[in-house]
Amino acid sequence: MAVGCSHGHLADEDACNAVLDFKDRWKPDTVIHLGDFIDLSPLMGNGRHADEDATSIAADFIQGVQFLTKLEADVVFAGNHEDRIFKLQSHSNSIVSYAADQAALSLKNAVRILNADFIPYDIEEGWKMIGDTMFGHGYMCNEAALRDHAELVGKCCIAHLHKPGIARGRRIGGATGYCVGTLANIPAMAYAKTRKARTQWNHGFVYGEYCEGKDAETILWLVEKGRNGWRMPL
Repeated sequence: MAVGCSHGHLADEDACNAVLDFKDRWKPDTVIHLGDFIDLSPLMGNGRHADEDATSIAADFIQGVQFLTKLEADVVFAGNHEDRIFKLQSHSNSIVSYAADQAALSLKNAVRILNADFIPYDIEEGWKMIGDTMFGHGYMCNEAALRDHAELVGKCCIAHLHKPGIARGRRIGGATGYCVGTLANIPAMAYAKTRKARTQWNHGFVYGEYCEGKDAETILWLVEKGRNGWRMPL
């Protein structure tokens, strides 16, 4: 199963519990968090606004790692939000750079304790093939982004867009892209409160089956929260 965009202290408790209940019931062989498990919004804009909301950073980090631990993720991707830490490691201010170094170390240690694969945020290197499907956080962000990811790497599963969906790429042989949506409390994400695209966001996740080897294949199903709640597989 694959989830993404839980966003640390902004995670929606009911949505997170729904995917944890699914995991506990079905006991998947491979559990993937596709990134943005921490929000780190104070570090937007190269950390210029960190002092405005600094008290939330520690809680954000702790809650993000706690969810990874409950999820027992086998594969963890850095999303663009976690990547803010790694970008600040090269900050011109030595204090900011040192703090980013310590945060990066703590992040990697937390993932190491889980014994999970940690995949960096990189459009070329930031993917993991499972069966015949490329899993990654996602990089492009536009109305056709899911289709564009499928055209870039082939059959894929991403997060990033917060918009659950399935799109077919224009590619010889065909390629389908899946987006898991988000597990965040959408109204709490104040930095997106004026974006029209936020009206497309919804809670969701992907589950499926895969086999490796010469007959490698992955079959995926998207579960999206409905108006009256979740309809999980029987």
